[in-house]
Amino acid sequence: MLTRCVRVTGGGAGAARRFLVTGMLAAAVVLAAGGLAGASVGASGGTWGPARELPGLAALNLGDNAQITAVSCAAPGDCSAGGDYDIGRASQAFVASQVHGRWQPALRVPGSGGNAQITSVSCGACSAGGAYQKGHGMQAFVVSQVHGRWQHAQEVPGSAALSQGLAVVSSLSCPSADNCSAGGYFGNISGSVAQAFVVSEVHGRWQRALEVPGTARLNAGKNAGIYSVSCTSAGNCSGGGAYTDSADNAQAFVVSQVHETWKAALEVRGATSGNRGDGGEVDSVSCPSAGDCTAAGVSVNGAGRQLAFAVGENGGKWGTAAQIPRSAHIEDSISSVSCGSPGNCSAGGFVRVRGRTQAVIADEKNGAWGSLQVVPGSGALNVGGSAQVTSVSCPSAGNCTAAGSFGLRAPETSEAFVVSEIHGTWGSAIELPGSAALNAGRYGEIDSVSCASAGNCSAGGYYTGKSGAVQGLVARQSTRG
Repeated sequence: MLTRCVRVTGGGAGAARRFLVTGMLAAAVVLAAGGLAGASVGASGGTWGPARELPGLAALNLGDNAQITAVSCAAPGDCSAGGDYDIGRASQAFVASQVHGRWQPALRVPGSGGNAQITSVSCGACSAGGAYQKGHGMQAFVVSQVHGRWQHAQEVPGSAALSQGLAVVSSLSCPSADNCSAGGYFGNISGSVAQAFVVSEVHGRWQRALEVPGTARLNAGKNAGIYSVSCTSAGNCSGGGAYTDSADNAQAFVVSQVHETWKAALEVRGATSGNRGDGGEVDSVSCPSAGDCTAAGVSVNGAGRQLAFAVGENGGKWGTAAQIPRSAHIEDSISSVSCGSPGNCSAGGFVRVRGRTQAVIADEKNGAWGSLQVVPGSGALNVGGSAQVTSVSCPSAGNCTAAGSFGLRAPETSEAFVVSEIHGTWGSAIELPGSAALNAGRYGEIDSVSCASAGNCSAGGYYTGKSGAVQGLVARQSTRG
């Protein structure tokens, strides 16, 4: 079975959700959203305000299990978010808009049916994607915001014809209004077959989905998916994911779109040397300029160790993957990469050492990757021994914000943290202000952060209240007083 993104969390109803290429939309990819101004220190020239519950979501969340799964900020204080909430026997997709720093009430995605989830949001003008229930299966959908109003969801054109009951948008990127590209997977309801697809919106019209060129030849094991897409301008994007070879081993691949045409997928050279079992995948892609991208992911070497790798695209040509330097970790994982400019990126995830997981970050400077380092200050927070970076956002070279969770003292409990880099130097991680007061049930995390400029970010995830209900939280970092 090909799994997407090996992650750990402290636990809880919203925690440790993996995206499986199976016959069900197993759970949402945990990404995130944004919030309000307030008080408490940040290291990047910005100040984090207190976390708060996303307005309107509790009233929708009758099943007491809601999470923000995606966020994107077009400008400081102007973002959109999406996710899902429970209504008992099914989940519903929701979206919410932040206008001039203030979150508007969450609303159910119009036309998304009775069982749906948002997996990705991207803002030039904003669009979102995910999956909804159709018959006994799931089908991919997209939804757009026009002049501040969310329109009706629409099934991805051609996705039903490709699939045998299952299609999911897993990642979406919109470099400008009405121009987006998305990727995901389609297959049969049982999950025994899955293929990767891409689809593009051109001048406000979604084109027909197509199987990623070249993957039919690569994907002998019939289990493939796109996990991340990043676009720099209309019709110029890159994506990555995994397929299974004839030996049923997972292999990482990348694919590029040039002037609206998707080229043939390429196996990532060097990423899976000596891999065995479910051994290679691209989990995150970031493109600061057309034809200049970085993809990051994990592979398993011949000794069974999970290793983090990165591979660069320069001038439209993908290079050979290189292991991100590490010490004697038993296991590495990269969940997110973000590039402020070509050759200047940051990647975050976790390492596992002697049964404990620690949140780590690595920087690429002028094309050279430094070593995975424990996030400064996170060791002191992480008394429970289970910490990770879930999301990184770099609006410019050397200016980034990362977020995730750390373990509390009680078993399988967690809290959210944030940390910022300014001019190439990482500050010390802090517990997200206000999150402990919300998180009475002690299962909380930031799942995504999006920064429109240095020190101006929005973040979101989930917390657990006293009753055990899981709710979506948002917070905002701002350079304004």
